[in-house]
Amino acid sequence: MRRFVFIVLLFALVSASSAGTISGTFIFECAEPTTYTIAYASAFTVSSISSGDFMSAPYDIVVPPWDYEITYDFDDDSEYYAVGSVIIGDISDITDGNPMGMFPGSPFHTVGGAAEDVDIVLDDTVDIAIGVNVVGGAFENIYVNIYDAVPYFLAGGDPTLEITLPMEDTIQTISDVPAGPKYIQFFKDLNDDGVWDEEEHSVYIETPESNLVFAVGGFYDTLRATLDLSEIVEKSVPGNMLALDVSPSPFNSSARIEISGISGDAFVEISDVSGRIVYRNEVVGNLVFEWKPKNLAGGLFFVNLFSGENRIIKRIVYMP
Repeated sequence: MRRFVFIVLLFALVSASSAGTISGTFIFECAEPTTYTIAYASAFTVSSISSGDFMSAPYDIVVPPWDYEITYDFDDDSEYYAVGSVIIGDISDITDGNPMGMFPGSPFHTVGGAAEDVDIVLDDTVDIAIGVNVVGGAFENIYVNIYDAVPYFLAGGDPTLEITLPMEDTIQTISDVPAGPKYIQFFKDLNDDGVWDEEEHSVYIETPESNLVFAVGGFYDTLRATLDLSEIVEKSVPGNMLALDVSPSPFNSSARIEISGISGDAFVEISDVSGRIVYRNEVVGNLVFEWKPKNLAGGLFFVNLFSGENRIIKRIVYMP
């Protein structure tokens, strides 16, 4: 029987840290992948989600038999979430539905900077339970939108709408949702077209730090929101004003990097999987340039765009 799956993100407390490891194994509730592009396990706190700095969390590249070990200066007073995913297909165009999961005991603490048997349960689809409390009007023509937030989670791009359903009751189960990070929006369909319009009442499910939530294997809960029909709420789909486009991937000689939406001081960095910076340059206004690696081995690289408090990250594969 599938779990009702969601993460409720909590506040993380920070104090003294000590070097150590978090280790465990991937457990698949879906079919174990026979071919894949890359698999990883990561341990993060809620600050990674609230800041949008997803890529700064420590991680380990995972291979069959799917054991992992993340080495880092973990903080015993912080609450951690262990998350894993297996990416199948083109790494430059990742969508949801890849096996993804988390440690069912999340959030957890390390002891002496270490934690063992942190097994991550992965699935490619999940059943989710959501609830909405309607005030200021009747519970009629209430719909839910579920957005795939993988583009934002991995690369700072805009989420895409993947599911729209009417709410038959205040609590409802939605089956076989592709696993991955999501935005979930309730709205009052005023014109009976089954589509959310800017002038219609709407609300997003929110956690204490973010309205980005996860539908993944290994965790279950019911997330709720209150939809107030007494006033109009105009709210666009969460997204990022900045734009970063990197192509092609893989590439063998040069990659085209296009940047737009810059406001104020900005810079671009390119780093390898170890975190070593191999390119850095300031960005003034919109910019298009060619990156030609020199004296670098092929592999996976991260293109990071920083502008004020905003950050976008894109993955690219160099195959000389």
